[in-house]
Amino acid sequence: GSLFTPNYPQEYPSNKECTWFISVPSGHNVRLVFYAFDLSSDVACSDAVELRDGKSLTNPVKSTFCGSQIPQALIMTSNLMTVRFKSNYDGNRRGFLAMFETTSESKLLHGPWTHGCKYECLNTYGQHLGGCVCSASYDPSVNNNLQVSGQTGTIKSPNYPAQYPNSISCTWVISVKDGNRVKLSFSDFWIDDQHGCYGDYIEIRDGSSGSSPMLGQRYCGNKGPGDTFSSGAQMRLQFISDDSATGQGFKATFSS
Repeated sequence: GSLFTPNYPQEYPSNKECTWFISVPSGHNVRLVFYAFDLSSDVACSDAVELRDGKSLTNPVKSTFCGSQIPQALIMTSNLMTVRFKSNYDGNRRGFLAMFETTSESKLLHGPWTHGCKYECLNTYGQHLGGCVCSASYDPSVNNNLQVSGQTGTIKSPNYPAQYPNSISCTWVISVKDGNRVKLSFSDFWIDDQHGCYGDYIEIRDGSSGSSPMLGQRYCGNKGPGDTFSSGAQMRLQFISDDSATGQGFKATFSS
């Protein structure tokens, strides 16, 4: 699921307070990943994001962030998380874009932020709860920096089929059974190419590390790679966008 400040990627309003309550299936943990982060910065962190374990604003604050440095991914100690954003009366910026996930392969119930500033999505199938809709179907797409495992699966750029955000970095590490190879196939591909694959692009690597050998080259534009195979049981896909124009992104499937 995704979280973003009001009006994102335009400037957020003054004197605003937004709270999102996040829930994933019991027995799992919430992981929050920021893809873009640009808040006004002062000594008091007047514009800030606060993260709490559990579903209550009275719980202790685990982390507070302001400024323009993208925070590292955080994992809560339970399946519940509270995110609070506050802004003061001046100096507004673009805000943030974040996504949450479970730390296991179980199904993540999610829904888009639709209105107001409340985001609440409980572990219930097919119900409307406050500010979002929990879908009764499960989309196996993965839109975060995470491990993907299984015999088959689908990977999509953030917001696909709408345009992906500016200034993001997404990494998927695909793992299949030992002794098998990963096959990655793109069914849709449109990544902005005005900077010649130096601004927005994908890279595919033969292994799980950023230093693993590259398979092919950097890809952008409307012609993606053909079927790509790893030599072993892991493959790494990285997607980067800069702060200029964007595109529709991509959809790919992996199999072994």
